Amino acid sequence: MKRLRLKVVLLSSCIFSSVLIINLSGCSGKLPFLSKTEKSMLFSDGYDKANVTIEKVKISDGNTGKSFETEDQGMIRSLFDELDTQKLSFSDDSLASGWSYSIDCTCKGISGQFSYTLDSGFVGYDGYSGKLITGSYVADDYDSIYKTLQNFYNELSTGT
Repeated sequence: MKRLRLKVVLLSSCIFSSVLIINLSGCSGKLPFLSKTEKSMLFSDGYDKANVTIEKVKISDGNTGKSFETEDQGMIRSLFDELDTQKLSFSDDSLASGWSYSIDCTCKGISGQFSYTLDSGFVGYDGYSGKLITGSYVADDYDSIYKTLQNFYNELSTGT
């Protein structure tokens, strides 16, 4: 009888643990207590550069609400050449005071889109099926990324 009770308790415990893991996994698919959050990464690690070809970029100004987009591969390559080497660090604090620039990217052969918002991080939407490191990642050199995005925005806004 004691053996039967022990088996029932162990089985119940296993089922509860499985349900708990599923509930704690959240939208990212990461189990917060089992998988390690990257503390620091390169910008290019956030969107899996090695396996992605970005076809279109839309940049938005969070202060004015205006946005511009391009499919010019030279401009896109130039932007990401500057961004890809920038370091981002994980932050427990979420963006609370607004944002300056955000880029939305459409990738060849990958459904959906991903976006990067300065000092907020990466997010996938519209069913983005590519690999993406999400969470609150802030720029180690905010001014450098800000200037890169500002120059790209200005270049698109003036059509040069």
